[in-house]
Formats: sequence, structure tokens, C-alpha cells
Amino acid sequence: MTGMSFARPLISEQRVEQQLQSRMTSFSFGDQVTQGLVSLEDNAPPPLIWLRQDQRAILDYTNRLEDYSTIHWHGIRSPNAMDGVPYLTQFPVAQNETFRYEYTPPDAGTFWYHPHCMTMKQMAQGLTGVLIVDEKNNPGFDADIALNLKDFPLDEDGSLLPYFTPRGAARGGTLGNVQTSNWQQDPAYDVPTGGMIRLRFVVTDTTRIYKLVFPKVSGKIIVWDGHPVEEDIP
Repeated sequence: MTGMSFARPLISEQRVEQQLQSRMTSFSFGDQVTQGLVSLEDNAPPPLIWLRQDQRAILDYTNRLEDYSTIHWHGIRSPNAMDGVPYLTQFPVAQNETFRYEYTPPDAGTFWYHPHCMTMKQMAQGLTGVLIVDEKNNPGFDADIALNLKDFPLDEDGSLLPYFTPRGAARGGTLGNVQTSNWQQDPAYDVPTGGMIRLRFVVTDTTRIYKLVFPKVSGKIIVWDGHPVEEDIP
């Protein structure tokens, strides 16, 4: 998965720091190259962002797009000024401007981030990513894998199709025709044999509802939408 960043950012005893830049990019979902995508990486999906519970996070966001943009930290209990909603909590970030998001996440868990300016357009172009807040005490999983579930509307030549259609709006929404996990159609990840694995599923589609199936897998659902539960996998 060339170009994808799953590494934790610089972590000191006091804070986590990371530089983020939105930009236009391209990516090959198959044999064709798709132009007109938006990410925080070149030729790759937005990175997995790792934070730590009760530790200060400093995230400097620079917008390299022609459109205004912001970042909303979906599910994070942050100060209102850091919530990323244009004209309500902050001014939108113009091209080549930088806004510093600074907060201390009080909750460990799986969250996600996306723009709250030109929202539908930039999300459809790919600007959705996973944010993980590590527990203060390591729970001891042998592998921890985050899966960003998202579809893309692509033509046969790989070009982006309209993300909104009147026909789709009159029904269940405008669905993409290429379903991906971390922008990959059939990703495979190595895990330790017999290990205890934590899978984090984040649905960042604007429309699609997923039904996940785990054939011949034993395990438990430990969190639903940020809330701890304890359910066996059906």
C-alpha cells in the first residue's frame, strides 16, 4: 500500500504534533488513474491519525485547495472553537492558509475526520480519514487495524462521476460503484497467528449502509459508534 501512512505521529511526554495539508491528487483504483481526488497525502488516501487520551494534540492544517475547507473531528469532545464548522466555530480556511487545531481528547476510541466546508464535494472526492485515540493504558492487542469504508463513483475510464444525481436523491442517495477499504478494493493485512486482533470499521460514505459479515470468525463487538458494549459477533 505505497504512500499510505499508518505510523503514529511524533509523540512526546506532553503532546502530539502533526502537519496536515489538503491537496488535489490522483489514485489508481484499478487499471485507470482517477484524477480530481482530494487527500492529505500525495497519491494516497488521507492518513490514519493517532492521538493519545488526555494528551495535548496540535494539528496544523494547511489548505492547498482552491476551495475553502476546514477539518471537523467527528465524535471528538473538543472545545467549540476547534470543531471545524465554518462561520459557526471558525472562519473557513482559504487556499494556502493554515489553521491550528489544538485540543486534548478526553476519550479513547475510534473517530474520523472530514471537511465541514464544501462538505459533500470534498468528501466525495476522498477527504475522509480515520482518527484513533489510544487508551492511556495499552489493552494488549496483538494487531490493531483500522478500515475506512468508502465508495467512489467512477466511469469506465476512471474519471469521477457526479457525486449527486437527482435520481439518487429521489431514492436512497447517490451511491458509488467502486467500494473500497482504505482506498483498496481487496486489501489483505498480515496478523499474528492466534493473536488477539482489534478491527476498527469506520463508514465514511455519504450514502451507503454496510452489512458486515464475519464467516467462521469468533470475537466480540466491544464498541458501537463510540459507546462501549459487549456483544458476540452474530
